[in-house]
Amino acid sequence: MSVKLRVKLALLGTIFWVTVSLAAYLARATGAANVTAQRLAGRAVGATPMLDDLRELCDHIGGRPTGSPACDRAVQWAAEKFRAAGVDSVSLESYTVPALWLGGSAKGECLAPERFPIRLVAAPFSGSTPGGRIEAPLVDVGDGSKEAFAKLGGTGRGAIALVTSRCCSSRRGRAVSSTGIRSLSAR
Repeated sequence: MSVKLRVKLALLGTIFWVTVSLAAYLARATGAANVTAQRLAGRAVGATPMLDDLRELCDHIGGRPTGSPACDRAVQWAAEKFRAAGVDSVSLESYTVPALWLGGSAKGECLAPERFPIRLVAAPFSGSTPGGRIEAPLVDVGDGSKEAFAKLGGTGRGAIALVTSRCCSSRRGRAVSSTGIRSLSAR
């Protein structure tokens, strides 16, 4: 069983037992205590503004890397939420980000012996391709260790390195062995 699945099951179990405990308390509560308990139970299992805020933040503003325009929008959004909630003094502070990297688009294509597109993702803080394009031979660097690069000698200079991962996670969270899992890295 994967770690993600175990965490989800533990969370669901916790929610279940909290709900059962709350229901048992409500059954025993009387008078004002019953009204308070029912109100708390409604908030615990009913709709909450926090989920609406989370949905708005994630779906409308999206990813928010520090220093990005989306981060600035999220800061303004949060300040407005505080003001709407009645907070009297909302202030924003500026700061300097020592390094900023925002991902852009990345596109690759194998030209020979067969022509086909290659799916790419830029690594954080990696530089842009000079001139917007690289055409170079492809070399297999195994696991990408210093030793593997050293074995290439001069043949790796100016080439695009094909690195095989030892273990990766798929989108579904399952561990994937190194067979066939490869990534391209320009060195």
